[in-house]
Amino acid sequence: MTLEEKLRLSFYRPVGTLDKQKRIILVQHTENRKIYVMKSLDIYDASVYMKLKGLDIKDIPKIYEAVEDNGSLTVIEEYINGDSLKDVLSRCGTLSEKEALGIFRQLLDILSRLHSLEPSVIHRDIKPSNVILCTDGSIRLIDFNAAKFADMSKDRDTVLIGTHGYAAPEQYGFAPSGIQTDIYAAGKLLSTMAAGENGKIHDRKLEEIINKCTALDPKDRYKNTEAVIKALNRSDEKRTDWLRFMPPGLRNDSPVLWIFSIILYALLFDLCLTLDLPYPASGIVLYANRIIFLLMFLTLIFFFGNYLNVFDALKISKIRNIVLRIFAILFIGAVILVLFMLILKYIELRF
Repeated sequence: MTLEEKLRLSFYRPVGTLDKQKRIILVQHTENRKIYVMKSLDIYDASVYMKLKGLDIKDIPKIYEAVEDNGSLTVIEEYINGDSLKDVLSRCGTLSEKEALGIFRQLLDILSRLHSLEPSVIHRDIKPSNVILCTDGSIRLIDFNAAKFADMSKDRDTVLIGTHGYAAPEQYGFAPSGIQTDIYAAGKLLSTMAAGENGKIHDRKLEEIINKCTALDPKDRYKNTEAVIKALNRSDEKRTDWLRFMPPGLRNDSPVLWIFSIILYALLFDLCLTLDLPYPASGIVLYANRIIFLLMFLTLIFFFGNYLNVFDALKISKIRNIVLRIFAILFIGAVILVLFMLILKYIELRF
């Protein structure tokens, strides 16, 4: 470390700790009073940080200092204010498909910028804790500790690093990390957002995209992020306009689910339209009760099935706390039920 580098670092004073174990702290510049993040790294690629320091890449932290000394790298970077995707998922469980795809597309844009550098910068540690959700709806990709330049001339990576569940097979020494390494982790991240750690993707086209992103052999994955985006766009185009208006259970192309849903809808219609009241009633009251019961059950099914993204329209999807989100859904469902009960009571009194 040169005297000049020591002087530059001396302007940053500690003001808080973000992660004691990883030696990540908040610092404040004594002159401009701005808050930054200071990291002390033992495992790193200094050339990557030096490259990023000289660039201003949208949606990643700007690097202000990268000083190497005695096998350690001190990094001063932009402080990103927001919630990590890990924290959001811990509160919500999963995200809606619309939210998950929105984050995924933004991530692909960021990776596209990194991969288009010469040589390409491979992040190698894409996971929920390294994606920050900002209040304006945008995301930031942070933590380039594991990043390296793509070098496909090597047989394998010299340093094996990554996070279990998101690291591609080649990161365990089977092949060199490349663009497909980040595509693998991005696909794993999309699966986690939309289905959870052990969940299942219900949209078959989306599942096909995830499966291709996360193929074991890098050659079987998408060639680059642009290819993933094209696949997403083709998937959107194949979803015909009429399909989004189909009732819950009939909005996908699964024959088994279609048959099961049609049987349930048929049983519901039969049950409601042949309903008998436990008390004598005129014909108009009987038929009105049958129709209203049918409408009530259909309304509840359509609401709980998030028909036409009603949860988004009612801002329910914006509720990050999963308990509060479930409470809001159940509360609105109860309101719907009460309203129909009041209508039935009115008809009983009126006729």
